[in-house]
Amino acid sequence: CGGGGDFVRGGTVNYQALHSDLGAQRVPAPQQVNWPPPKLCVNFAVQDILTSDFGPMRVVPCRKVLSARPEERPPCFPMEPDEMREGKLFPLPAGAAIIRDLRLWHAGTPNLTSRTRFLPNVEVQSAQYAQFVDSPHTFNQSECCVCRAWKCSLPPKERARVLCPDVFKELSAQARAASEAIVAASSAAIPRGVRPNFAQLQQTWLKGAGKGGKKGGDKGGFAGWGDGGAEKGGRGDYGKRGGGMGLGGELGGEADGGNTDVVWINVGADCPLLHEGYVAHAPVCTYVKGDGVFSSSAYILGDVVGDVGAETVVIDDPDWQQFPMIGEAIKRATREENCIAVATCPRHSVWGVGFAAGKKGRDSAAKLALAIAILAEEPGNLPRLMSSHPEFGNLCRRNGLGSMGCGGKGGKAGKAGKEGKGQSIKPLSKASAGGGKGAAGWGKGQGVQKTITKVVAEQGGAQRQKKGKGKGK
Repeated sequence: CGGGGDFVRGGTVNYQALHSDLGAQRVPAPQQVNWPPPKLCVNFAVQDILTSDFGPMRVVPCRKVLSARPEERPPCFPMEPDEMREGKLFPLPAGAAIIRDLRLWHAGTPNLTSRTRFLPNVEVQSAQYAQFVDSPHTFNQSECCVCRAWKCSLPPKERARVLCPDVFKELSAQARAASEAIVAASSAAIPRGVRPNFAQLQQTWLKGAGKGGKKGGDKGGFAGWGDGGAEKGGRGDYGKRGGGMGLGGELGGEADGGNTDVVWINVGADCPLLHEGYVAHAPVCTYVKGDGVFSSSAYILGDVVGDVGAETVVIDDPDWQQFPMIGEAIKRATREENCIAVATCPRHSVWGVGFAAGKKGRDSAAKLALAIAILAEEPGNLPRLMSSHPEFGNLCRRNGLGSMGCGGKGGKAGKAGKEGKGQSIKPLSKASAGGGKGAAGWGKGQGVQKTITKVVAEQGGAQRQKKGKGKGK
C-alpha cells in the first residue's frame, strides 16, 4: 500500500486531538466492520521512546471509526474523558513496532524534550480493500461511479508506486508477492522532498471548545456540549456561576463555526472574473480569530475538490488593487473595509472571498468561502460535509445553509441570564430574558431582515424579548 508516519517536534506542549487515519467515506459499506480491518498500519520505533515526555502515541483501545455514525467519531479534545489521555504507548525501545487498525482512535502527545520524536510506518491493505482500490476510480478528478459520488473518496496516493525496486529485490518471495503492485519503475521515479501545501497546521486541541469552554460557565453554567439544537456552547464550568438559560437564552457561548457570518455579494461586468467565465455572485467569510472552522478550511475544501493545490487558486489582494469592485461590493454589504483574498475554482467557475487583516486569516477564510460557493452550486454533498466536519455544520446552520437556496435562517438566541435554574452551587432564581436580534438568512442572494418585538410575562415579571426572522431571496 505504501508508507508514511508521524512526528512530534520537541517543545510541543499540547495534545493532538483524537482522530482516525481512515475515514468511513473511503471504505465501502460491506467492509465497514470491526474485523477484518481494510488497512493496517505498522509504526516502527526508530528511537527509544522510554518516557511520557518524549511525545508517545496515545490510543483508545477498541474504539474505531467504522461508519459515518456520529457516535463512532472521537470527541473533540475539550470533551475527552481524562482517561483517554492516559493511553500512551511507552516504553518503546528502538526496533519495536506498533501494529494498529488505521481506523483506531489515536493521537500525538506533548513532547517536552528538545528532540523530534519520529514514528515512520508501513501501511498494508487487505485483499478485499485492494480490489476496491484497483477498481476504476477517478481519484478526485470527477464523478466516481465506484464511490457513487460526485467526486472520488480516494486520494491518488492510494495507487502510488513508492517501493524502491532495489529494496523490492531484497524482500522474501512472500513479501514480493504482496507488494509488487507498489514497486516504482526506478528509484528516481519515487517522489522526494517536501510538499509545502501537503497539510495545514491545526490547533486540534482547541477544536470544539469555541467560546463555551472559557465562558460557558460564566454565562450559562453547564449549558450544553455543542450537540444538536443551535449547536452552541462548549462544556463550560458549571461551578463558576448559576446555570440554565434565560428566556430565549443561548447555551453558554458559540461553538466552532457558530460565530462566523457569511454574506453574499454580486459584482458587475467590470470584474475580471466574469470575463473568464466565473459567476457574478460569491460568498464572503470574515475571519474570526479562535474559531476552529478556519483551521479546518483546507481540509473542508479538500473534501469538496480533492487536490486543493491543483484545483484552486487563492489571489491575495490586501489593497484591492486587482479586485477593487469586490472590495466595494463587500463594503456595501457589510459597511466595513478590510483586506481581501479571492479563491477561485476554474472547474466549477465559482469563487469566494476571505475578509481579514492578516494574510493567514484571509487565506483560510477564502478557502472556506470557496467551499461554500461550490456546495451552493452542487448541494448534494453538503450533508456529508456537515457531518464529517461538525464545525462546518455549525457554520452552515448559523447562516441558514443546511438546505442551500431554501430561504433564510431564524434569529440568533439571546444570551443566558446571569443566574438561573440549572446545575449550580447557587440558589435557584429567575433568569433574565434573552436578547438577540435575528440575522437575515440567504439562499443564493442577499437576505432581508425583519425584527419583531413582543412582551413576555413570566412569574410576575414582564420581560422583553426580540426574535429575528430571516427570509432569503
